[in-house]
Amino acid sequence: MSGTLGYWPFDYNRYTRDVLPAFVQMMQGDARHMQALIVQAKIGRLPLFMPWGRPALAIYNPVYLSAPDWSELEEQTREPGEIRFGFDCRWAMLLHLRLIYTFCCTKPIESTGIFKLGDDESLANWKRFAAYNEEGRRLWDLFYTTPTAAICQDILYLPLDKDYPRALDPFVDCGMHGTPMGFITPKETQILHMYMQKHAHGRPSLLSPAQPVEIQQVEHLREQEDDLLTRLDYAVAHAWGMLMYIYPGDR
Repeated sequence: MSGTLGYWPFDYNRYTRDVLPAFVQMMQGDARHMQALIVQAKIGRLPLFMPWGRPALAIYNPVYLSAPDWSELEEQTREPGEIRFGFDCRWAMLLHLRLIYTFCCTKPIESTGIFKLGDDESLANWKRFAAYNEEGRRLWDLFYTTPTAAICQDILYLPLDKDYPRALDPFVDCGMHGTPMGFITPKETQILHMYMQKHAHGRPSLLSPAQPVEIQQVEHLREQEDDLLTRLDYAVAHAWGMLMYIYPGDR
């Protein structure tokens, strides 16, 4: 996987018990639940854009400037036509992403927002740093692993991507709009949180001849770790999971 990667606090229960059922019901001909969510977003003036997005740049991206607002999306739900998971539908894809942003991925004020992994080298450095032992690798790999039977029951209607079986991409390739490529449940997040707390700033140095990393890079990794721990703190305090996200245009 290439592209700019981030991890967000994610209200797994809200998604599986509220957002996802609204789509299923709409595809079955009953859009009332979906319209109620949109009205809630409109009344609360909730944002259309990702809470962890790139500052300023994303707002001026032509992709975003041409995207429909809440009222336009609400109008689409009145005569949705035939929409199905696993098939391309731009407006439904945008609605799905925006409901995730709005109801499932609140940004805690305390976060610096610096945690983004922008290239293969930074991804490799982060993996060596955060998952330097077998336990860490197993926990971080959960974002990519096949869901358990219990999780599959929660996301029963979603198509499974063979490469990213936990991707929340029901309307195929979000592309320039960004893609939720994986998640972990609240319980899995608690375990990852305990691991990160236990090993924060205590892992072996990366400055070895076999794995040369500049001191500035290590300092940056520790800053990223601090920001990620803030996000994990928030997720655990609210009984949330975590979402693995590829930023727009990077998939």
